[in-house]
Amino acid sequence: MTSRERTLTALRGGQPDRVPIQLFGSTGCSVAMEGYGENFRRLLSYARQNADMMHGWHAPLGQCYAGMYSGVEIQKRIEKEGEVTLTKRIIETPRGPITQVSESDADTTSDYKLRKHFIESEDDFEKLMSIQFSPYRPDLGGYFDLRKIVGETGVVSVFLTGPVDVAALFFSPTEFVLWTVEEKDRLHALLRKIRSHMDDYLDYLLENRVGEVFWFGGAEQVVPPLGPPAFFDAYVSFYEKPLIDKIHAAGGLAILHCHGSVKRVLRQIVATGYDALQPVEAPPMGDITLAEAREMTEGNIALVGNIQVGEMYRSTPEKIDALCREAIEQGKPGGGFILGITSSYYSSSMDDRTLANYIAYIDAGRKYGDYH
Repeated sequence: MTSRERTLTALRGGQPDRVPIQLFGSTGCSVAMEGYGENFRRLLSYARQNADMMHGWHAPLGQCYAGMYSGVEIQKRIEKEGEVTLTKRIIETPRGPITQVSESDADTTSDYKLRKHFIESEDDFEKLMSIQFSPYRPDLGGYFDLRKIVGETGVVSVFLTGPVDVAALFFSPTEFVLWTVEEKDRLHALLRKIRSHMDDYLDYLLENRVGEVFWFGGAEQVVPPLGPPAFFDAYVSFYEKPLIDKIHAAGGLAILHCHGSVKRVLRQIVATGYDALQPVEAPPMGDITLAEAREMTEGNIALVGNIQVGEMYRSTPEKIDALCREAIEQGKPGGGFILGITSSYYSSSMDDRTLANYIAYIDAGRKYGDYH
């Protein structure tokens, strides 16, 4: 089997020739990582020969997140504050601007640390809701270019963050949790707006044959302990199931990326129609082992997991081998399993220890994952 065939077989719940080995987390592996340094280049070269990479593609994230999958203009200003880079994003609305300020440093690949959030008052919320929809039609050439580069050596997946995650972006984490309890009507109004935009954007992708595998993210914003199990139905399934049904009608697959405690919502996840769940975290980071997830789901959803990314930074190759062996023993029987890491790599450099652990991870997948 080619890597592409192997991965798609497992995602569809089937049994390939061996367990596929996914290199990074939900955002997959980008060819741009070649520029992160010599150890990255060595790892990617080794992985191309021995692993089964899912390469991630997405349209510009500003429009997907802050733009709520629409063509609204987002201004971006960069400032330096010593070693820290500040990014200020401004959305002009019919009722005035809303702003977000984030920060990053030289050793991080993202600017997730937020100093100021878009919505910090009722007036900010009304400004956001005043935005008029305009279709989002990004250039899709990069997706097809990546497909040509990857060929049969992997799968190119498309990341779609779910409506609840887009909504959470506008708030501080604490404020968003409060809104799920105290401001349900207004939060649902925002979610309906986002979902309608996503629906139009997904139509655009599918009409242009973009995406055979889609990642959905964001359910972790409302699963236990942040909310009761009923919140999954109210804030996730209600909005994402129609999108998943549309993907299935076009012949595609949908993966749910959801950290945390998923045991109490696992049957709801299956009922929503996702084809696979990642990363299926065991205690203490989560609340379910791969063996338990296998038993509860009865083969109705593929599992991707569940090596903690922190182990790749601080562990030893011997321990990585043991962790992979345990994960494969629990997840492998019957197929529908991909060996995976719980998160994407989040630094812009890689030391020798981390490289050795990633190599050990790939080697263990090959050693223990054969079905024949």
